Amino acid sequence: MGGHDLLKWDTVHNVTLKSYAAGIEETAVLGLTSPKSGDAHLLSVVGDIGGFRHVDFTKPNLAFSNPTYGTTTSIDYAGNKPNLIVRVGQVTDDSKPQIALSSDYGVSWSANSAAPPPTQNSGYAGGTIAYSANGDTLLWSTPNLGVFRSQNQVTFAAVSALPSGAAVAADKVNGTALYAASGSKFYSSVDTGASWTSVTVGNMTSASWIAANPFKAGEVWVSGNGGIYASTNYGKTFTALPSVSNAWKIAVGAPKTTGGKPSLYAAATINGLNTLYRTDDHTNWIKISDADHGFGSTSGIVLAADPRIYKRVYVGAGAGRGVFYNSNV
Repeated sequence: MGGHDLLKWDTVHNVTLKSYAAGIEETAVLGLTSPKSGDAHLLSVVGDIGGFRHVDFTKPNLAFSNPTYGTTTSIDYAGNKPNLIVRVGQVTDDSKPQIALSSDYGVSWSANSAAPPPTQNSGYAGGTIAYSANGDTLLWSTPNLGVFRSQNQVTFAAVSALPSGAAVAADKVNGTALYAASGSKFYSSVDTGASWTSVTVGNMTSASWIAANPFKAGEVWVSGNGGIYASTNYGKTFTALPSVSNAWKIAVGAPKTTGGKPSLYAAATINGLNTLYRTDDHTNWIKISDADHGFGSTSGIVLAADPRIYKRVYVGAGAGRGVFYNSNV
């Protein structure tokens, strides 16, 4: 509530108060993805009101429906079939499965009946999900029941090789490659999650996020309390990126030049400063936040980089400030 005549309180003792926040919702962004094709460059999932396809950033967008979830925690697309989208709801007393699938870039949806509903166990809600590049495998890291895998929309089975709460991701080019990370370990599978191998990543003890190159198979980055580490061989070996001592969300986007290195974005501590960065050469970092756009706590930032537009990154700001995007820094 607010008003423009509050000084009248001392004289006429009568002021006008009304809402000036027309059309504005305090939106906590929980997940973002930017597919390699389609009319919507951004899809978001948020707390309380589900999520959206963002076709025109200057106009309101209809929320996802059928099924409708209140809080939705994760969203991903299949790298070789970007029209295939998956999202995860977090309605813990819902009789509907909390995984929904779309085959038309998020325009329409259907509940994935292979996922057990939360009425069976409230743990079957929320968490993060990864869609294999060919769109035939889902890897779901639930909040407290462990990691599950489903192929061809059949029953989700527990993945005993992966720790509960692991970060999960899919290679965006190789349809059989899946990734996970937890603690000091990075896990990789080359058979759509049937078997897994693991390696210790540098001096990292708490992995945070995984980002795969949208354009090149086997190239993947992992972030955590040891910084950001890069692999070009499906996570068999890793090299630390310079100057980064801590990192949370990371995202990979369009390169500066066609065929060149993809741009890498990071909510990270670099040279002692916590903020949002971009690197084009994976050595030199550019600070892309400023005094007007600090985005709150760096650890709470959510990121998606546009694979079609160089310098375009989408930022889910902390403290319920919605989504920002940038294209010129």
